[in-house]
Amino acid sequence: GSVGGAMVATFSAQLLRPADVLPPGAPPKKKLFVADFPVLKQDTEQEPGWRNAVHADWSLKCGSEVFPVHKAILCRGPRASGFLAAACRGAYSCMSETDLSGVLPEPCWSSVPLVLDFVYEGTFAADVARGMLALFVAADVLQIKALFELALEALNNGFDWQVAPHFLVESATLRGAHPVVDQVA
Repeated sequence: GSVGGAMVATFSAQLLRPADVLPPGAPPKKKLFVADFPVLKQDTEQEPGWRNAVHADWSLKCGSEVFPVHKAILCRGPRASGFLAAACRGAYSCMSETDLSGVLPEPCWSSVPLVLDFVYEGTFAADVARGMLALFVAADVLQIKALFELALEALNNGFDWQVAPHFLVESATLRGAHPVVDQVA
């Protein structure tokens, strides 16, 4: 139907008696009614996350890549970025994009998707040594305390003779980007 020119979705649910949905011989449940809620188009097409530009209200640019993002997620909560929160308010609030290319060292650019995965979903791969120094530097520059602490812990726990060559190569590309990185080099 339509209300005031806007389309309104109408939901219908078929009520089933518990006996209709239980396997034969199963004891009756105490539920009196069972109803299925329909899968809505917006549920499947508008999954939240930085990979879905629906409702994005800001962009992060890093090199030639542009990431559509949501200020409410980037700037608030336990995994928020202090740097990006500042970039989204004050004199910068009239802009719709933050260019990280001049802020993050170039070797960190490839870690931006990992940073966004962490901020949006809380995912962090502590067992992946390759790229951990770049992720650590990105977390520090973008002021994401929770990611900074996790990456630092992963660096300390994961440093052994097998990963040392990877750390040395990565630290050489990041030389001067962070005091901790310079300790490795």
